[in-house]
Amino acid sequence: MTDDARKRLLEGLNEDLRGEFQAIIMYRLYASLVQGPYRQELRTFFANEIPEELGHAQILADKIAALGGTPVAVPAPVTVVSDAKAMLEAALKAELEAIGRYVKRRAEAEAAGEYGLAAEFDAMIADKSNHRNELRLMLAGWLRERRDLDARIPSSLRRGGMTPGRAYFWGQLSTAIEPVAGVIGAALRRLLRTPS
Repeated sequence: MTDDARKRLLEGLNEDLRGEFQAIIMYRLYASLVQGPYRQELRTFFANEIPEELGHAQILADKIAALGGTPVAVPAPVTVVSDAKAMLEAALKAELEAIGRYVKRRAEAEAAGEYGLAAEFDAMIADKSNHRNELRLMLAGWLRERRDLDARIPSSLRRGGMTPGRAYFWGQLSTAIEPVAGVIGAALRRLLRTPS
């Protein structure tokens, strides 16, 4: 391998390592920050991604050192969001970017005669593709549930210009009030009924 090819490969591997460090931090933050009705499931999902990302970082750092380079110690910027859906979208974006980088890096490794590294990239591309698929499925389900929620919102509240969340809240509140009003009405009727 020429010095220029080795230098380009090392730069690319360090870019990939920054991406893995980013993923580790992102998944750890998201596992801690996620809120809402799917907190437990998403917390588990995000936390379970970390060991795989650490394994990828180890492969990359070891190969950088073996090629005579110095592994980076700074991650790529992490997108910090507080909404669960935005977390899934940010994670999907990061996985798609990693797949693109890894496909390119795999070709560079093979061209440089680093066939073992090319094989490692095949495995990492497969892992990233599985993450991508899971994230896409979660987001598809999320959109389906949102459409179902919108369908349950009374049309009179939606026409009134309310946001879907507020309309849903008031619609649910009205269904809770009706039984309470019925019980109060029955109690008043019994109290006001004259004995025969």
